[in-house]
Amino acid sequence: MDGKVKIAYNACYKTKKNNFKGEIKVGQPDTRPQSGKEPVNVVVDALRHGFSMDLPKLLDTLYGDANVQHVLFMNSYHAYDKGYYSELNRGEILKSLAENAVSNMFLELPKDRQNMVDEFQKAAKCGAPNLDYKKFALDFREGNIVSSKMDKDDWGLTGSYKEVEVDGQKQQVFTGETLDFIRGHVEPLLEQTARFGIKAYMTDDMAGSDEYWEYQSAYESGDKEAYMKAGREYILARYFDKPLASFIKNSAGDERSFITSGAAHGSRLNDFEEYLEGNADEHKRVIKIDVAPNYRAYEQYGRGIMNDMRKFVPEFGEDPPDLVYLIDEKMCLTTEKTPKYVLEALKNKGVEFKSIEQLYSQNTTVEQLLMAQGAETKENNDLMLKAAV
Repeated sequence: MDGKVKIAYNACYKTKKNNFKGEIKVGQPDTRPQSGKEPVNVVVDALRHGFSMDLPKLLDTLYGDANVQHVLFMNSYHAYDKGYYSELNRGEILKSLAENAVSNMFLELPKDRQNMVDEFQKAAKCGAPNLDYKKFALDFREGNIVSSKMDKDDWGLTGSYKEVEVDGQKQQVFTGETLDFIRGHVEPLLEQTARFGIKAYMTDDMAGSDEYWEYQSAYESGDKEAYMKAGREYILARYFDKPLASFIKNSAGDERSFITSGAAHGSRLNDFEEYLEGNADEHKRVIKIDVAPNYRAYEQYGRGIMNDMRKFVPEFGEDPPDLVYLIDEKMCLTTEKTPKYVLEALKNKGVEFKSIEQLYSQNTTVEQLLMAQGAETKENNDLMLKAAV
């Protein structure tokens, strides 16, 4: 770690919203042979084997043995955001990243907070006794409240927003639960990464937020043609990931990175990781990991990763992850896409692979699935159950 060169924040990349007009490229359609009927789910059907491994050891294997440069840790289930961030906050994981010379962590949080994050990390790294946690949390949250248009799902927190009307226009503003999330999950992560010498970058520039509101308006109008058109424009704008990949490449340079995002970024062919990897060589490898609390959650909700996209953009081809990590079970799953060099590294660690059929029976009910996901309240459980059936 000593003498390591740090890459400074790219101050030239400050645009809050990218202009996608005339720039959108859908990517190549899925040309893989079809059986004559649509598969149940490309992502779930791609699963091959499972093995028990805690995340720190998996990261040691990927960075240390497989010589990976970028690990994409993709959240498949946003209602589990608190569990996802709790996992990221584990000291063993951050220690593993630091020991494997991972210099950068990219978080899917509002990009316009970067300056305040830089100041917070600078103070945390110095062990400043007067680090103002309350002020940082309030400032971090307030940026969302003053925005006139926000995607209510950006934070993935049930009940974390409310709708208000200002000057005749509807706005989404965030409530106390968002503040609790920042205090309980974001602040500790920023503080710990700073002390481990890892720079945190905010990546969410809210691309597609304007298109989202057009889509919402079209839905409420009942105009099916306008709804389909607006939905397509929103999906294309929100999930055009080349600018994000370019930002990460420019910021990280040749250094290693740990990247967090929603799983939909990277779940179609020829998108995020392909942009990020470019002409991959031995030292520029990208591994995409879908993340879920447990197998049943991934089986149930992983099926929906591409459903909305294909509804509006049917030419999108689905792209399985390289691995799937199940936080509550400390279990990792391989897929048809897992690279040979990763499999070899795992075998060298003495991993015992078992088939998915050996590991999981098919008799779990929806109610059992939701309880296994650890619904925090009866209301949340009822809400999730209603959405699942």
